[in-house]
Amino acid sequence: MRDELLNEKLFFTIGQPKTKLDEMFADAKRLTELFERVSLERKNLADSIPNDVLISWCDEDPAARYPVAARIVTLSARAEQSSPPQWTDTALLLLDRSPDPAAFVNCFFYRSRPSTWSGSRAAMLASHTELMAQLPAERSAEVALAVRDGLTQVHREIDAERHRETARERVTNDASNRH
Repeated sequence: MRDELLNEKLFFTIGQPKTKLDEMFADAKRLTELFERVSLERKNLADSIPNDVLISWCDEDPAARYPVAARIVTLSARAEQSSPPQWTDTALLLLDRSPDPAAFVNCFFYRSRPSTWSGSRAAMLASHTELMAQLPAERSAEVALAVRDGLTQVHREIDAERHRETARERVTNDASNRH
């Protein structure tokens, strides 16, 4: 199945790309998870779907399809390795078109949480808040409220994580001082 998904890129650019999306997302949850796993290993396959095709497909069943799109598209990219991440045009286009922009923003927040990391998880979470804070408030009051609420929640998580990290560090230091 994984190899089949990796070969789907061709179908997004020729033939009937919306039909291919329908086929691939008949079992949206399973295939979204597969998209996410494949995207961790390689370039995001969803990036090969032209924006007009993706939007047209989402517009056919907005309540069901925009959340799927929010889970699979690349949210941000760096112009250069040392530059800060910026929202992708696709992510912002989907946000603007989504019938539930607050749910879309919440999906962005969920996806920005690291599942694996090295070093401080609190620092990793904090670095992602910068990207979230870039979502322009002028997009809509609903987006501004969702961003504010999401940032508040993430800052609580950062504080809790910093306390856990400090406690772990104390235990480690105490143990090493006893030896």
